[in-house]
Amino acid sequence: MDNERLTWLRVFGLPCHAWNPKVFDFMTKPLGHYVCSDEETSKHKNLDVARVLIRIKYCLVLNETYNISINEKVFIIKFVEDVHGPMRITVNIHGNKKKGEEDLRKAWMMMTVENR
Repeated sequence: MDNERLTWLRVFGLPCHAWNPKVFDFMTKPLGHYVCSDEETSKHKNLDVARVLIRIKYCLVLNETYNISINEKVFIIKFVEDVHGPMRITVNIHGNKKKGEEDLRKAWMMMTVENR
C-alpha cells in the first residue's frame, strides 16, 4: 500500500529572485519530495505566491512556517496546502421573465474563479 500522496503547496514570503527548482527542492525537503511548480510560478506571472507540487507521506493538511536563510538573509516562509482547488462564486441572475421560462429566482450561474 502506497502511503504517499501528491499535493499542491502555496509558498508565501519567498522572494521572487529565489524562485527556481533548486530552491523549491531545498525548501520542501523537510516536507516531502519536490515534483514541479505550476506554470504561473515557473513563468513568474504571479509574484505574491509560488505554487509547488510535492510528494508527501503526511496524511494531515500541511500548514507550516519556516525560517529560511537565502544569501545570508532570513525569510519567514509559509507553506499552506492548497486543499480547496478553484474557488466558486455564486451569482444570482436577475432579469425579465419570458413566457415558458423557469422562475429566475431558481436560476443560478456558477463561475469558476481561479484562487491564485
